Amino acid sequence: GGMDEVKPLNAEERLYAIATYMCGFVVSAAFASILTSSMTRLHLLANGQSQQLSLLRRYLLQNKIPRKLCVRIQRNANMAMQAQHIPDSMVTLLQTVSRPLQVELHREMHFPVLDGHAFFCTYEKMYPYSMREACHTCAVVETFSPGDEVFHTGERDSECRIFFVRDGQLEYTHLNGHKDDIPPGEYVSEASLWLDWTHRGSLVSKDEDTSVLEFSGLKFKDVVRRYEHHALCPWAYAKKFLEKAKVFEELSDIMVISPSLILEELSCVIPMARQQPIRWPFTNFA
Repeated sequence: GGMDEVKPLNAEERLYAIATYMCGFVVSAAFASILTSSMTRLHLLANGQSQQLSLLRRYLLQNKIPRKLCVRIQRNANMAMQAQHIPDSMVTLLQTVSRPLQVELHREMHFPVLDGHAFFCTYEKMYPYSMREACHTCAVVETFSPGDEVFHTGERDSECRIFFVRDGQLEYTHLNGHKDDIPPGEYVSEASLWLDWTHRGSLVSKDEDTSVLEFSGLKFKDVVRRYEHHALCPWAYAKKFLEKAKVFEELSDIMVISPSLILEELSCVIPMARQQPIRWPFTNFA
């Protein structure tokens, strides 16, 4: 019947039974070891994060920071530890990777965002090496909490940054108080990239874990100066952007100047190589 005990009857069956028992023991021991190690790692990680949060709370209390600001700082710190975006600084092994591989890595990370702007899309096709270096040198991803200010009215950005929204949503407030939402895929303050610019409004984060790619025009200028440009010269683009901006009655950080239109007009410009400094007034590319 079904309750009969099965026993090995010869040497081969005994060896098979022993091997089966040993395999089962090894598998169960390995599973228990992996489970224990995983639980230990999680405990150490959680304990380390708890210690960091506790230290942050003590620091804020010691310096008599207002309660409302304390809550925002602690919430932001807790969100940063749990955020999906992991900054380069937290991955220490990246520092041991060769620079050419880091350049390739950052190109794959950042260019899909920059590709939404017609200038960068076209520039990458013409000068892929320059664009890869720009992705490595000029682009950085920042994460913001609700209410965090990205820039404010009257500020002059020393880095001449353009801001691309990756995740979440930003809110731009004009000088007249009107507000506009900036969804993922949009960019703000292109004028900072090309012109000598002062912000005409303020930009704040609306959502939790808002991710923004900040692209430095100051560093981009240093990158492109290292390459000859026989077509689509960034200096020529900056001059055209200035011409288009002059027709606006009211300037803002989210004014729409079509990159495709400028590129179309530049196709008629005589190609040039940037051998000597070219100074065009009122642009960053001087």
